[in-house]
Amino acid sequence: MLKVSLPYKQVDGLAIHFDAYYSSFNLKDDEKVGESGVGGSDTRRLPAVVFFHGGGLTVGDRESWFPQWMHKRFSALGYLFISADYRLLIPSTGHDILADIQDLWTCITHPKLEIDFPPSSESSFIKYQIDRNAIAVAGVSAGGLCAYLCAMHCIEPRPRAILSLYGMGGDFMTPHYLAPKTKPFFQGRDLLDPLDPNLSPFVNSSDTPGTFSSLQVTTGSPLSYHPPTHAFPGYPANPRMLLARLFLQLGTWLDYYLDEHNPSISEALHAILSNTEGSADELDDGLANKLKSVIPARHLSLFPQYAESLKDWPPTLLLHGTEDTAVSINESRNLLRLLTSARRSVDIDRLIEVPGVEHSFDLVPDAEEKYGELFDKVVGVIHSAVTQKHRGN
Repeated sequence: MLKVSLPYKQVDGLAIHFDAYYSSFNLKDDEKVGESGVGGSDTRRLPAVVFFHGGGLTVGDRESWFPQWMHKRFSALGYLFISADYRLLIPSTGHDILADIQDLWTCITHPKLEIDFPPSSESSFIKYQIDRNAIAVAGVSAGGLCAYLCAMHCIEPRPRAILSLYGMGGDFMTPHYLAPKTKPFFQGRDLLDPLDPNLSPFVNSSDTPGTFSSLQVTTGSPLSYHPPTHAFPGYPANPRMLLARLFLQLGTWLDYYLDEHNPSISEALHAILSNTEGSADELDDGLANKLKSVIPARHLSLFPQYAESLKDWPPTLLLHGTEDTAVSINESRNLLRLLTSARRSVDIDRLIEVPGVEHSFDLVPDAEEKYGELFDKVVGVIHSAVTQKHRGN
């Protein structure tokens, strides 16, 4: 497997990177069918999958929760597989993350971009371009939200397909995001202490405005766990791994996403929604519109459920476990409903519900044995969408 890391932008001197992977098994065939590229060089254009990692937008990097099953299958079909970093919440915001997604898209779709892999013993044909008309976008959990934002805002060219696994962002107007929790809600795990000195630097306080001014911009925060010799073996050693769960527990995740803390936009929305269960879109129009009206117009671009472009999204495939406690399956159900309504068609988008499974079910040790046929089906659907669209150009 060939791999190269490339920067796609800089922010205040900090480079943000993506990794590009390509299977060495395809090299021999590539030598036979190489096309003339930039400057007359032997450069082949390849389809690509752009992958966004999960982590609640607060933790992780381009190697975290890496979907080997997805990478393996798309690589076998001749795709470049791209996994990208993006800025993480605190001190960055959802608007910063959206800017990163747009800049990544501008970079990888630039007609003069060439990806040069390190010399290989298998072949000297190691220079590729991305076929800008044959790109699918995928993401898991918060990475699914990134994929939705890409569908909303990356339109020249548009992605050819969207693949979201247990993705956030299908419905933010729910108690899961807005209501403070008083009992365990995520996989039965104990509630967190916001006064914990490892967590408190990341928690907004109305008594300490400018709380985050001392925090550095972060584009990658690797997963880390305490060793067996620690008092809490296997517990997250990186405090960022607990932040998304903490913010959901406090009912303030949207405050950090939008940088709307004082007053808290989550509190304002929760006061309207109260303890009513379900999606705002399933409630009466008056209440749904009232909830939406609380969100400043400048932030609506961060809400997939309010996207005016839903009818123009590429074919979207959603995969979600029915027992997910980190991201409710109702988010994917709501997004599918919105897409179907916007397009006035039930044939373009699909939701595959996986019975009885939790968050990140595709990453468990025996996932290939349990879900291999499902993975084949998922990749086949996305590949078909990419190639059918592409042939139409």
